[in-house]
Parts: sequence; C-alpha cells; structure tokens
Amino acid sequence: LARQSAIPLELPIDPSRAVHYLERAGLLAGRSGAFAEARAYLQSAITLAPVEEHLRLYEQLGDAIPNSNSAIDAYRKARECWLRTTGQDPPVGMRLLRKLLIESLRLHPWATDTALSKKELAELLTEAQRLAEAVGNEDERWRVRIADLLWLYWRGDLTPEEVNAGRGVAMAAAAYFEARENWAALSEALDAYTFLSWMVDAWDDALAASR
Repeated sequence: LARQSAIPLELPIDPSRAVHYLERAGLLAGRSGAFAEARAYLQSAITLAPVEEHLRLYEQLGDAIPNSNSAIDAYRKARECWLRTTGQDPPVGMRLLRKLLIESLRLHPWATDTALSKKELAELLTEAQRLAEAVGNEDERWRVRIADLLWLYWRGDLTPEEVNAGRGVAMAAAAYFEARENWAALSEALDAYTFLSWMVDAWDDALAASR
C-alpha cells in the first residue's frame, strides 16, 4: 500500500524481513497443497524483493506450485534471470533448465499460448544435454535423459523398437533414483515409462508404473 501512495512513504520496517517471511509462508503453503496461497505469498515476495533475489524467488515459486502452467512460467522467468547474471553459474543454469523442461513435458507442452514451441523444446533439450555434460553431475545427466524420453512421447514419430529402448532407459533411471531415495526424480522416470508404454499399447505396464 505504501508503494501505491501518491506520496512516497518511509516505513518503519525492513523490507527484507517481509520478503523472508513471505517466502517462508509460500514454501509452507506449497508443501501443504495450498497452491493459490503459495503463489500469492511468493508473488508478493518478488514484488518487494530486490532484482538480485528474483532468480531464487522465481525458482521457489515454480517449486511451490508443481504441475501447473504457472510453474512453467516461473521457471522460465528464473532462467531469464540466470541468463542476465554475471558468470552464469552452470549448475544453477542446468537445474533451472531441467526443471523448465520436465515441468513442460509432464504437462501438455502446447496447452497455452505462452507454452514453449517444438523448436524451443528441441533447442532447450540440446542445451540441457550440453550443460549436463559440462556440470558433470550424474543425477542431472539422468534427469536430462528423462526429459528427452518425455520429449520422445510428444514427438511421436518413433518405431516400436525405439519406444521399447526408451522404456528400458526409463526403468534404468527409475532404478537409479529409487536406490538414492530421490522420490521426485523417481516419479519423473515412471511418468516417462508410462507415456512410452502407452505408445506401444503396453497398458498393464503403464498401469503398474502409475500405481
């Protein structure tokens, strides 16, 4: 309200404290499944925070409201912030790009006017593969493979042999992440397996993976 005033007002509070508690409230709301509240808290934090904190807050926003077009938009904005940073820390860029791709490809990638195009998705996947090799993080390599498998489903121009090879990679990824108790990545791998199973009418396999 003070920022909307016709006359600038000096407030007896530290804005950084407001940002801290709005961010915390947003993360807790997201973990509770209160996604509308999580989005409102974190958007308010972004409004108050200095520009150098926007990358972190947009990533937190995407994490707090998963499986939504709003999350895709948040990760896209976080990545735009990263692209403007000096030095462009590769592990951060890799993580943001992977989250953007996985979130886009688990939903319908062309469901909204602001969605990534097929050309953009293909280019981002190539960039993700390059970054994953540069970073040298095995978890990120596997998660980029999962993104590539989800992309195969949306491409659709595959032979049954290619689909079944992809299903094998998806199950290998699932085993890798299950052994590490990384349940979010395990879920992504099983989604990829389910998608590809649909393509070869392996309905029982798809149902078992979904369960």
